[in-house]
Amino acid sequence: MADLTGLQLEDAVNRLALAIRTRNYEIGIAVLASLRVNLTQQELAGLVLISLERLIGSEPDVVNWAIASLIPDEIMHEIHCLISLPVYHSLVRQGLIPGRDLSVDARGRLLLKNYAAA
Repeated sequence: MADLTGLQLEDAVNRLALAIRTRNYEIGIAVLASLRVNLTQQELAGLVLISLERLIGSEPDVVNWAIASLIPDEIMHEIHCLISLPVYHSLVRQGLIPGRDLSVDARGRLLLKNYAAA
């Protein structure tokens, strides 16, 4: 991840989580912009995902706000790409059948049949 040390990565995750926690769009965008300088889009998406994971247990409403209002579409796309394959494998382990119950489209989005999601 852009040659970041563990401490630098932890600092970046904490800064982003704190920025999200403020629910201030300008602060959040400024922190994302500062992180973008040293990270690829995929690395930034991973960092956003970790930050959201840290907040979801204690502050799910903040996570909902960040997803709806703060995180740019291109980062959300990268997050979807990062999580689609692990979720796909998890669902297959739970008994869903690829091609019948679920599949992945050309953009990497997970597609579920209506009866499989119920």
